[in-house]
Amino acid sequence: MRMMLLQLLVFALAVQAAPPRGPNQVHMPSFGHIDQGAKRESALDAATNIKKLVHQVTTGTLSSVFPASADDPPQLDQGVTITYHDENGDEFIPYKPKMEGRPFALPEYHAPCHSAPSLTFLILPISRSSQNILQHPHHYATYTLAEELKKGETSMSSARVALMGNVTLLRDLSEEEETDLAECYLSYHPDARGWLPGKKGSPHFSEWARMDLEKIYYVGGFGDTHYIGDVPVGLYKAVSRDEKFSAWS
Repeated sequence: MRMMLLQLLVFALAVQAAPPRGPNQVHMPSFGHIDQGAKRESALDAATNIKKLVHQVTTGTLSSVFPASADDPPQLDQGVTITYHDENGDEFIPYKPKMEGRPFALPEYHAPCHSAPSLTFLILPISRSSQNILQHPHHYATYTLAEELKKGETSMSSARVALMGNVTLLRDLSEEEETDLAECYLSYHPDARGWLPGKKGSPHFSEWARMDLEKIYYVGGFGDTHYIGDVPVGLYKAVSRDEKFSAWS
């Protein structure tokens, strides 16, 4: 009994001694501690949040893997050679790391113009990401999105998701389908008007593409009440596009 009273006294003193949190400080629950009053995020909550991310955050990071051709020597015109010389004029062979199999990631646009669980992309062959994806035998790619930070939040406390799947070029679209895709895509990215497929005067060739999701991994945030792990693609697909996203309200 005395031991229990002593433990309670030590706890009370610790609470009194703890400095109050300022308005800009973020409360981070410790791992392993369960707040019985907090609602645990479910897989359904996660699927709902992913749906919101896909529709409201339309710039993410597109990840791919370098193919074997990335290690091929550059294609030069016949008779053209490249040599390297140091400051003393001596010829040398520069170090060139092997790139095959290495990951590559850069920011990219998407638009939710296709029915879930698919995303709409513009593929530009000049892009290293596009080259990696199209040269992979299965056109695999991973696309990540993160919740925009609110005041007082940190990157680790925000929701983020990795969307894994394969990319298909859409080369047999009707004129009506192309028009619908363009209108939808431009509603999210008006600046892309200059490089739409078939755009006269565009500096680069582009094609419509669809990414079909095969696996989803979600991290709801930092702490012990957020959902962390795989979200079934079927569950994400089942979440209605018109559902009110109360999970972040």
